[in-house]
Amino acid sequence: MDVKVSCLRVARLMRKAKIRSIVKRKFRITTNSEHKYLDAEISSTGNSKWIK
Repeated sequence: MDVKVSCLRVARLMRKAKIRSIVKRKFRITTNSEHKYLDAEISSTGNSKWIK
């Protein structure tokens, strides 16, 4: 049984029934800038840099 309805009708019925779709996020935050770790020490000797 196929019933053709418009997107606006579906949206109105979903609002009336308080139904929301699941929206996928564009990206996930992977960096925690609130961490309590110390910054890495960078020492440079000549042309090379090393992280201790």
